[in-house]
Amino acid sequence: GVKKSVRMLKNIKNDSSSKIELSSYDITSLIWNIPDDWFNLASAHDLTILANTQAYLECLVNRPDFTKSLNTPDGSRKAIDTEKKMSALTLLNDEVTNLAQAVYEEGLEGVTSPIYSSPSIDIVRQWLSEQRLAG
Repeated sequence: GVKKSVRMLKNIKNDSSSKIELSSYDITSLIWNIPDDWFNLASAHDLTILANTQAYLECLVNRPDFTKSLNTPDGSRKAIDTEKKMSALTLLNDEVTNLAQAVYEEGLEGVTSPIYSSPSIDIVRQWLSEQRLAG
């Protein structure tokens, strides 16, 4: 799950129309710090990896003091060591959130129930995680 998450984030960064100023090592460092249990069950399920990665990035954006305390895997520096990188992390989180919502909307194409319109990101993450059971 960790490798897929890193690969996904690097692709999102590279494909983004926004300039996301995080290096590959910055991205790897952030995901290296993710709690082990976030990917144990998700290792083979791309949508669960998307959901868990989005939740983790949102947590990092909402807890900047914690985020700035995370080290790189080699311990040489903090993973997010400038305000510019913190801003870039926010942009990356926005891109991942948009992707998660787009996948959700595509998966519900043709469903007209009002309970599915304008969902919270928590509902989107739950739906993405449940799709692995159906697939």
